[in-house]
Amino acid sequence: MKYKLGIIGLGNMGGAILNGLGNFDGKILVSTLDYQNTIKSYPNADFINDNQFLAQNCQYILMAVKPNDAPKILEQINQYITNKNIIISIMAGIKISTIARSVPNVGTVARVMPNLAAKINLACSGIAFFNETQQIKDFVVKIFENIGKVVVLDEDKMDAVTAISGSGIAYVYYFIRSLIESGKSIGLSDEESKQLVLQTVLGGVGMVKHFPEQNIDDMIDAVCSKGGTTIEAIEVLKEKNFEETINLAVSAAYKKSIILSRDKE
Repeated sequence: MKYKLGIIGLGNMGGAILNGLGNFDGKILVSTLDYQNTIKSYPNADFINDNQFLAQNCQYILMAVKPNDAPKILEQINQYITNKNIIISIMAGIKISTIARSVPNVGTVARVMPNLAAKINLACSGIAFFNETQQIKDFVVKIFENIGKVVVLDEDKMDAVTAISGSGIAYVYYFIRSLIESGKSIGLSDEESKQLVLQTVLGGVGMVKHFPEQNIDDMIDAVCSKGGTTIEAIEVLKEKNFEETINLAVSAAYKKSIILSRDKE
C-alpha cells in the first residue's frame, strides 16, 4: 500500500499523536474535514478529506474520531477493509467486538485509551489487541510510545484504564488547583502558590519514579516527623477519609465507563 499509516480525524488527540510521529519512517495520510488548514503544520503527512481513499491506501488505520461518528465512518470504509488491515481505535467506549462486527474482514484491531498529556508526550496509554502478530503489536506500541508510556493489557481492563489514566489526569488537575487555592488562603500570592505546588507535585512524582522499590507508605512516613506539621495535615486527610473519597471517585468513573461502553455496543 502507498501509506503504512493513515489517521482518520485530527482533533486534540489525533493531532497530538501526529505531532509525536515527527520521526516516523515514511509518509502518513490524514483524512480530516479541516484538511486545507493543516497541510503546512505537519510536513511528514499528506492531507485529504476522503476516508474511503485512506482505507484503500493505508495498512494501519488509526481512528481518532468522536465515538458517535464511529458507525458512519466504519460503514464508509467497510468495503475497502481486508485481512491485511489493522484498525487502531482511540474512540472511547467503542469495544473491539463492535469494530470487528462493523468491518468483519479486518485483520487486527487495537483498542487504545490514551490521555490528554499526549500533547506534551507524557500520555499514559492502555492498549488491548485482537488477533495481533508480534510485528503488529510492536508497531502499534511504538506509535504510542512516541507520546508517552504504554501498558498492554486485556480489553476487559479498559474501563479501569479509563477511570485511572483516561479520566485520572483531571483528578490531578483538581488536586493541584485545590492545593494552590489553599496556599492563597494562608497568605501566598497566586503565582507564589502555583510555583510551590507545581514543583512539589513534580518532585513527589519524581521521587516515586526514582525509587520504585520503596513503599509509598514509607515515603509518606519519612516526611511525617512526630509532632511536626506534615503529620498534622495527614491526620486531617485520614479523618476526612481522603483515600476513600478518591476510591469513590474512581469507582464512579469506572462504573460510568462500563455503562457508556454498553450503550455503544
